[in-house]
Amino acid sequence: MKISAQQKEETRRNIIAAAVDVMTARGFKAATMREIARAAGVGDATIYNYFPTKDKILYGYYQDHMETWIERLRNMEAFHELTLTEQLQCAFETSLELYLPDREFVAESFKVLSLSLGQSYRNMQPIRERFGDMIRDMFAAAIEAGEIPDQMFADLLYMVFWDYYMGLVFYWLHDSSEGFANTSILNDKSLDLALAFISSGLMNKLFDLGLFMFRQHILSRMEVFKDHAAGLKSAKRKFKGDRVPANIPKSKLQRGLAGGKMLKYLVKQPFIDKSRREREKDRALNESAEAVFKGLCLLKGTALKIAQTLSLEMDVFPENVRRELAKSYNQVPPMNRVLIKKAVSNAFGAPVADVFKAFDPVAFAAASLGQVHRAGSFGGESLAVKVQYPGIAETIRSDVTLIKSLLYPLREYELIRPVINEIQARLLEEVDYENEAANIAYFRKNLKIAGLLVPRVHLESSNRQVLSTSLVEGQPLNQWLQTLPDQDSVNHVAQTLNDLFIESLYGLNKIHADPNPGNFIICPDGRLGLVDFGCVKAFDPVFVDLYRQLPRTAVAGQKDRHFELLHRLRIIKADLDAATREKMYTIMYRVGRWIGRLFEVEAFDFRTNPDFFAEGKQLTYELHKLRKHVDMNANFVFLDRTRYGLLRLFETMGATVRIQNPYEWS
Repeated sequence: MKISAQQKEETRRNIIAAAVDVMTARGFKAATMREIARAAGVGDATIYNYFPTKDKILYGYYQDHMETWIERLRNMEAFHELTLTEQLQCAFETSLELYLPDREFVAESFKVLSLSLGQSYRNMQPIRERFGDMIRDMFAAAIEAGEIPDQMFADLLYMVFWDYYMGLVFYWLHDSSEGFANTSILNDKSLDLALAFISSGLMNKLFDLGLFMFRQHILSRMEVFKDHAAGLKSAKRKFKGDRVPANIPKSKLQRGLAGGKMLKYLVKQPFIDKSRREREKDRALNESAEAVFKGLCLLKGTALKIAQTLSLEMDVFPENVRRELAKSYNQVPPMNRVLIKKAVSNAFGAPVADVFKAFDPVAFAAASLGQVHRAGSFGGESLAVKVQYPGIAETIRSDVTLIKSLLYPLREYELIRPVINEIQARLLEEVDYENEAANIAYFRKNLKIAGLLVPRVHLESSNRQVLSTSLVEGQPLNQWLQTLPDQDSVNHVAQTLNDLFIESLYGLNKIHADPNPGNFIICPDGRLGLVDFGCVKAFDPVFVDLYRQLPRTAVAGQKDRHFELLHRLRIIKADLDAATREKMYTIMYRVGRWIGRLFEVEAFDFRTNPDFFAEGKQLTYELHKLRKHVDMNANFVFLDRTRYGLLRLFETMGATVRIQNPYEWS
């Protein structure tokens, strides 16, 4: 009986499916063609009409995978509307999704293919060519749309992507992170980098330069290089034998962290006079800080969160650095549309369309740990949906260690290290969106301030990685200020922010501790919307009561009582000698008097007191010299960060604010 082509294809697919099951259970080496034939329901001899060897079955599997993959992308709705980066991300993620049911088999087959690379290369050639055609079509569309320039060595580039793809599959096979989040992160970041390189045209220029150097210089100078080899070795030995200044970083890690600017200063240090040395050191440190923090602002996650926090600290870094960091409040480059849909789908174990009636994959706000999207509930409510960056919860501890290493060369390191430790504790809470949902519900119920809007949590579409709340319409504070609002409106917003802090601290013993301007939304009706409750700090009532007394004792000149409070608040170490005690007594009292300036008038006008923060900055540096005598109470990290961050905002706003309050000034 003649067998139709359709029947032959069905039999072929059955054999491959049976091979997947048998090889997964017994391994490639132990599995036999007879076992596979019987599992597929074909004769022992018949199987050889389709596949002469087990190796050929492997290649047949990957050929089918490639065709299914291409067909899936071809039928994907609006795939052509994606950017090239998003198309590549979507393509590779789709391939891994197709592999997922057969992951053990794919891992086993990779071992087999790696044992005979030459044969594998030849047998995989048709699959590589189909892959190249797929990538070529994507690039051609991007070039035609003007998204990227024409590529000089396009065929080579497409094959580089094949190697990248194979490496990504290999990484995925060994990825143990939840939902393979690490693979998604690797894919996202590496494609962003690759496409930025391609879009810039640098690849074409590098090819041009490489060909020129090879033709005009390298070939004609091979003999010259040989002649100079002995001299170079001698110079290298001499350099190694010379004395290197002890304070120049020697390891690769140390040199990398210190950066070129600082290294340049350390090399010059022995050869310049003392006054110039200090100027050069200050310049090098400032330039190093700026370079470090510009780099941090390009990152998401822990690094960016620390950068944002440090930008609000007591003038620890230069103004130009803080200006750079201010851009990170709500202007972080978001995840692409493909990755965000996958993150939401993975979080709920269901398609996005089953969770939300409508979902905009383009973020309207992106921050350090997640980004926010507009969505619609099935009940018709407009939602703000915060989606956590994949894998971010798993990276906090390692990121904090890395950031400490990056910041170590800076002279402010000892001052900010306790800040980083406290940030780590808060971050571990902040990546739990169920915890944040509880915070929102608590403040919405208990915080009663006129003109303040706290959103409502939409529990039906929230979990540990996705948080849905009612949408707060309006402009972030920093954007609102750019519209040049009238002074009364500015003062009203600033007063509401100050009242929010005071009532939270003294009325609830719990504060919203993330005072970046992106978290304060100015609504069209004039209300102040408060968002992002991931960073919330709770305090012991005894601590709050002691802290409450500081402003009054400073303004009243009660030095002994003020110093006693500092001891009880664990700000100053107890075992100080008389001379050190007097120094600490003096500087801490001056700090108290400086803060007390805010309370000496009914309403403090930040426009007419331009020296206020200059005085505070000077006191901070004087106190920094005595930092080894400070007993850093962790409660003050986010308390000071929040209060001082708000004061800095009031200065930026040019507001007049009533700081006096019944809790601290009764």
